[in-house]
This record gives sequence, C-alpha cells and structure tokens, in this order.
Amino acid sequence: MRLLAFTVVAFFTWHPAWAGGLTHVQNQTAVGSGTSTLTATFPQAVGAGDLLVGVFAFHGNTPTFTVQDNINGAWTFANGVNAADVYYFENSQGAAAGTLTVTFTTGVVGWPRISMDEFAGVATSGSLDQSSTGTTTGTLWSAAATGPIPAGELVYAGVGSPDGGIAFTAGSTNGVNMTLGGQSAGAIGSIASEYVLSSAAGTQDSTLTASPFAFVNGAQATFKPNPDAGSPASGGPAWLFAGCSTADPHPAVCWVALCGALLCVRARASRGRALRAPAGKTESAG
Repeated sequence: MRLLAFTVVAFFTWHPAWAGGLTHVQNQTAVGSGTSTLTATFPQAVGAGDLLVGVFAFHGNTPTFTVQDNINGAWTFANGVNAADVYYFENSQGAAAGTLTVTFTTGVVGWPRISMDEFAGVATSGSLDQSSTGTTTGTLWSAAATGPIPAGELVYAGVGSPDGGIAFTAGSTNGVNMTLGGQSAGAIGSIASEYVLSSAAGTQDSTLTASPFAFVNGAQATFKPNPDAGSPASGGPAWLFAGCSTADPHPAVCWVALCGALLCVRARASRGRALRAPAGKTESAG
C-alpha cells in the first residue's frame, strides 16, 4: 500500500457552528437619548446562517418600531410588551467584522436602547418555537411560562426599563441558569439580554434581577437548534478532491482541498512517500 505525504500551509477562519451545538458568538449594546433612530454594529464577523436576535426598548411617546440591518434587511418581531420587544433575523448572511449595522427606528423622539446577540447552530428556517412576555415593578422580572419545548433549544430573554442606571443579573429558566448576553444603562433607560444555550424540556419562565428597584418590561423566545450544524449542508467543511498527475516519471502529485463556507485548506500530496505527522498531531492516509 502506498502512503501519502502531506504538507499543509493554511490561513483559515473557524466558525463555531462547525463544531456542532449552539454557541453564543457576540453581543453589542447601545443607548440613545433624544432621538428616534439608534444604530449598533456587531464588532466581530457575522457567520453565514447564524441567528441575530435582540431586545429593543424605548421610553417616550407611543412608538412604532422598525428593526433592520444593512446586510439582511428587516428583522421579525418575536414578542414584546410596553415598548420592550424581541426581534430576530434567522439565517443571516455572512459579514466582515464591523460591517453589519442594525438600525432601530421608533418614529418618535425619546430614549431608545438595544442589546443584540449572535448565535451559531440555530435552525436556519422556522427557528422560533415559543415566546412570552413579562412586566414587573420591583427587583425580580419574570416572563410568563411558554408552551412546552424539547430539551436543547436556545432560550433568549431581553428586558428594558425606563429607569436609568439599572444593573441586571442573569436569572434562570425552568431550573437552568441563564447567562447575561449584555447590558447597558443611560441616565434615562436601561437594557439587558440573557440566554440559555440548551434548555431543559418543558415550559420556560426566564427571570432576571434588577438593582435597584425598577419598572421592567421584556420578552423571552425559544429557538430550535439546527440538526445539521457542523455538516457540509449547514456550511460546515466538505472534502473536495482534485486528480493526480502521472504525466512524468516522478511520483504523482495530487492536490487535496478541504473547503467550507469560511475555511479552505489546500494540501499537496506526493504518492510513494511515508506519511509523517508533526509532533503532537495524528494523521492517516487511505
């Protein structure tokens, strides 16, 4: 049997979804004052196929919300109460770092706020499963129980308060501790988002603690995972093989490429030489 010797030199970007499962990629917040339009830009690259979701809150006269970004277009309303709404865009197009900007328009001048997040590994169509809202005056916000969901979904919650300087602490949902996505506070108005990457089966009842005492409104939404995350169909890596040249008397030379949506590795393989792996790595040839 002939073995192949590989020499690989590559520059690549790894996408979290290729490892399978749900991953929180990044968060960005913004707080505006005396304006009807607020923008926020994701600082890191946005992965193709990812879920973009955020809580958009406003303090002022009755607003009419519009949420959109410059790459994908209009976002979809999930749920909300008292001008604290969750919007999302599933199956995002990819975007370079610092180029995807979300614009939140309220139609009236006031104090808009944004906390938005990116998740990898979410279903690319029909991802929204359940949602509910909650409102409280106090220190413990909780959302009404959703309908039951299976284990392993993304649970996302976002809240807004017209009170300034509020510090939020992540709570839990159905016994699973949540993680704070981001938070920000201005002189008038505060905002925060939180999430669980793998829900427990059953109804969801996200909670969040505010300090000090505040009027807090918000919503939670659950999203289905992508069952194909990490596969070629979902933008994961796939093997592509080129033919081998046998036109000269030297050992035939082949080129092998490993390519995915954001990764391409090209390897030169010479027939008839033993395969040797670098120290600490394991390789095989067939």
